[in-house]
Amino acid sequence: MNHKQSEIYISAEGRKALLNHKYSGSDASILSELFQPFWNWCVEQLPMTMAPNLVTFIGFLCITSSFFFIVLFFPLLEGEHSWIMIYTSIMLFFYQTLDSIDGKQARRTGSSSPLGELFDHGCDAIVTMYQAVTTCAALQLGSSYWSMLFCTSIYFASTSIMWEDYYTDHLRFDKYSSPTEALVAAITMYFLTGVFGPQIWTWSLFGFQFNHVAISIASIASLKAFYDSVRQVLSYAPRPSRGNYSGAFSSAVGFVVVIISYLIEFQYCEPRYVFLYCVTYCLMLSYLTTRLIVSRVANEIISPFYVILIPTVFIILNLYYQILDHTLLLFVNSTWMFVCYTHFVVVAIDEIKSTLGIRVFHITPKKKNE
Repeated sequence: MNHKQSEIYISAEGRKALLNHKYSGSDASILSELFQPFWNWCVEQLPMTMAPNLVTFIGFLCITSSFFFIVLFFPLLEGEHSWIMIYTSIMLFFYQTLDSIDGKQARRTGSSSPLGELFDHGCDAIVTMYQAVTTCAALQLGSSYWSMLFCTSIYFASTSIMWEDYYTDHLRFDKYSSPTEALVAAITMYFLTGVFGPQIWTWSLFGFQFNHVAISIASIASLKAFYDSVRQVLSYAPRPSRGNYSGAFSSAVGFVVVIISYLIEFQYCEPRYVFLYCVTYCLMLSYLTTRLIVSRVANEIISPFYVILIPTVFIILNLYYQILDHTLLLFVNSTWMFVCYTHFVVVAIDEIKSTLGIRVFHITPKKKNE
């Protein structure tokens, strides 16, 4: 029974690949280089017995606490609550710091592992949703298509980088695609919103609102990141273990289906449900991104379709046949997504830690003969 359970998300061959997986990455970010002395000082303050995943999780809890207030006070993705924005900027700074030193703590304690890589990037995928929705609220985008445009653009950037990593086995951040720049920009934006009020983003210059200009710039930057990732994949040698080029591009099918169907369905979303709609949309993309990460560390070909996408098929059919109420379909899809996502997180983590013989929030002592 245990053997079958361990192959729900990772096959027997994938478990063998986990044992040989080595992380490879590079970061050309200018801001990351400037922050390095501060991050090095921070990690030196941590006890050697503190597990890297615990560092990651504490940062995740910090930003989750701020998102809790966003849920309560910005249900329409607009409004003015200055203290929440200032609190969010502080919590995001804590998250950024802890997210930047968890890997350093892993190397410092000799506890680097595929589990830590999945846990780190898996939390990052959920935080991407937090920041997408929070930014929509800060910029007063409300139930307009600008909200969906921003949510789509931010995932275009983050997912394309992970998609490139899946195929090349190298996580690459250039000078303009690093999370550091994006997080610093978000921290600054939330703080300015809290100090001067959200109305600053609805001001216009030459007929262009500042919030619309910001979203347009973010969208262009995301398309640039996507283009760079496609170019990197095409310039890389074909990899039979990832299905060659066809495998690389078939892995993007799920993302394309979700993005197109949700963008079209959004026209039927009532303003009072825009928050739930954006959260569901973003978490669906976060799930697919995390599946990319698991497939990469396990050296497996990713499927173009997952069970979690079943309601998305009904969304597409409902666009033409109008069988179900759109609000009902949204709630069914949200519930289904939450159940599938939770099951995946719990089981995938259990499979990896069981394979590696380690614990999630404790550093497992190495055997004397290792």
